[in-house]
Amino acid sequence: MGARPVSPHPFQVVFLHHVPWEGLRHRSHQFAEGLADRGHEVLYVEAPVSCGTALRRDRARLAEPLSRAWQPRPGVTVAQPPLVPPFSNQSRTARLVAARITGGFVARLVRQYVEGPLACLCLLPSAVRVLDSVECQAVAFDLADDYASWPGAKPAEYRLTAREMEELTRRSDVCFAVSSRLAGGFGPLARRMVYLPNGADTELFAAAMGGPAPPELDDIPRPIVGFAGVLHDFFDVGLLRDVALARPGVSLVLVGPADTDVGPLRDLSNVHLFGAQPYERLPGFVASFDVAVLPWKLSAAGASANPAKLWQYLSAGRAVVSTPVPEARHIEAQPGVFSLAGGVDAFTSALDRELATAHEPALIEARLARTRHEDWSARVDVVEAELAAALGLGPAPAEGDRCRT
Repeated sequence: MGARPVSPHPFQVVFLHHVPWEGLRHRSHQFAEGLADRGHEVLYVEAPVSCGTALRRDRARLAEPLSRAWQPRPGVTVAQPPLVPPFSNQSRTARLVAARITGGFVARLVRQYVEGPLACLCLLPSAVRVLDSVECQAVAFDLADDYASWPGAKPAEYRLTAREMEELTRRSDVCFAVSSRLAGGFGPLARRMVYLPNGADTELFAAAMGGPAPPELDDIPRPIVGFAGVLHDFFDVGLLRDVALARPGVSLVLVGPADTDVGPLRDLSNVHLFGAQPYERLPGFVASFDVAVLPWKLSAAGASANPAKLWQYLSAGRAVVSTPVPEARHIEAQPGVFSLAGGVDAFTSALDRELATAHEPALIEARLARTRHEDWSARVDVVEAELAAALGLGPAPAEGDRCRT
C-alpha cells in the first residue's frame, strides 16, 4: 500500500504478548512493524517461559535462563524475559510471582529504552499483573482470541484467564476486538471498544498471481483445493477427510503447522500436508490453489476467531469456501468469490461451483476488489490513532472511523 507518513507526534509502545517474535507471523507483528514504520519506537516483550516448559519443549532455553534483547529491524526492540518458576500458570499466586519477575524486567527495559509518552499494548491477559510494575500513560488490550477458551488448559486456568481478561478490559483505555463476538461480550466492561478484524498483506499476495508455483506442487494433480495457515484445534479435520473421500479427483493441499491431530488425513492419497513454511512462501502456495478453503469448526474458539487467511486468499485472486463461522457470516457471500457452506454435502457442492469458475478474469477482479480496504496498513492506522488519543496526542477517532468489515 506504499509507505505511510511518519507521525508528527511519535510515542513509545511496549507490546506485552504471548507471540514470539521469531516464528509464525501474527497480527502483533503487523502492528509492531506498522507502528515502527510510522516513527514510533516499539519494545516487543515476549511472554515469560517457565523452567518446566523450557525443560519439556526447548532445552536450549535453559542455557539462557536470564533475559536478552535484540533489534530485528529499525524501530523495534525485542526482549525475552528471564525464566520464571515451574507451574507459573496454574494458580493465582504462581501467576503473581511470574508477573512480579516479568514486571521488574519490563520496568528496567522501560527505563533503559523509553523516552517520551508510553503506551502498553497487551495481548496476554496476564499482562494485567505486569502493568503494576510499569509506568505507562495509556493501556490497550488486543482481544485477538478468546483466551479463556483455548484448548488444553485446566478448568482453574480457564477461570483465572477469564478473570484476567475482564480485569484488563476494565483497566484499558481502549480495547481492540478481532471479532464481533468478543466486541459484544467485553464491550460493556470497556471504556472504549473498537472492532478491529484481521487484515492481509494484500500487495504481497496479489504479486504472487501469475508467478511460478512452488516446486512442491509440480507433481500434484489439478484441481488443487488448498488451505494455508495453522491447523488449530478448531480446524475441522473430519470435514476435510469427508471432502477428500467424496472428491477423490481433487487434490487437497494443506500448508501450515499442525496443532491438532491430522492423522485421519495422512492415509488419503489426494491429501498433501506440507507443514510450516516461511511467511514469504505462503503467497506462492495460495496463488497456486484453484480454490481455497476455511474449514473451521463452530466451536467457542472458532466462533471468536477472525480469519486473516480469508483476505490472503482473496488478495491472491482465489475463490473461498468457508464453513459458516460467525465472522465469516458477517461477510456478504458472492458466487465465484466467497461461499458459505456447512456439512460435507453443502461444502463439496460449493467447491464444485467455485472450481467451475475459478479462473474467470472478471471473478478474479471481483475477488481482488473485495480486499481493497483490508490491508494491514489500514488496521495499523486505527491502532495508531487510538493510542495517540489515549496518550492525549490526538483527538479520539469518531465512531465512523472505527474499522468495520
